[in-house]
Amino acid sequence: MYLVNAMLRRPVKGWPEPGKKGSRAIFAGEIKKDEVWLSSQKTENVYITSYDGLKLFARLLPAAESPQQAKGSVLMMHGFHSTASFEFAGIYNYFHKEGYNVLLCDMRAHGKSGGKYLTFGIRERYDCRDWIQYLYKRYTGNLPIWVMGISMGSTSVLMATGLPLPDNVKGFIADCGYTDPHSILKIVLTRDYHLPADIILPVADIITRIQAGFSITEYSTVTALKKNHIPVLFIHGDKDTFVPFEMSEENYDACAAPKQFLKTHADHAASYLSEPEAYRKALKEFMK
Repeated sequence: MYLVNAMLRRPVKGWPEPGKKGSRAIFAGEIKKDEVWLSSQKTENVYITSYDGLKLFARLLPAAESPQQAKGSVLMMHGFHSTASFEFAGIYNYFHKEGYNVLLCDMRAHGKSGGKYLTFGIRERYDCRDWIQYLYKRYTGNLPIWVMGISMGSTSVLMATGLPLPDNVKGFIADCGYTDPHSILKIVLTRDYHLPADIILPVADIITRIQAGFSITEYSTVTALKKNHIPVLFIHGDKDTFVPFEMSEENYDACAAPKQFLKTHADHAASYLSEPEAYRKALKEFMK
């Protein structure tokens, strides 16, 4: 019960502000500067209704010139207990300057989006699909769509590759995603909490089914990627202390579509902040 409520259920006051601890704490000043820049831009608050009736929120940062004539649109999905403005600091600036529309999504059970429980990508993959449909309709299917996720957001967008998507979705950018909820929870419980995961997880799965309406074993990125046909850029730091680097390698191996891999020497979700030039170069080459 503690596992489910502490990790999955949104607190009444919301999740703690990200970044005070962990892999990106040393970049706090740089991230704050980027968040201030974002708040100074003319963004639009947009809402959609999820397939299961939740009100989902995102901020749309239009291209500087004409949004209808932009190079394309980039959809961004953040990670566990985080925010898009924090998670993609520096990256949304880059895409904006390059002439893209940027959609910064609040994941379900985060920020201004509805929902009591996050689902580690299981339900978020449908939210990703629905935001893609929003961009498709918003720009009448004329602009290329690129889909990007970090950590849990990465897993969510990779799982979405297993769903029917519009033809103008040109590629996915998956930064430090895990393979499935069960696998990452088993690693975290064993490595970080020194608990018997093989005993706890079957019980936790029963509770997630009852309370949150999903199973931690019902889907995986590997399942989705085996039938994926849309190109993917995988990014992961080999010093990641949360999501093992090998999980992105497993995702890469499973991917049936054209694919590229950027290996950095960063900790979890810090590849752009640690190696921005290599990161931007990989994005440019992939998005050609």
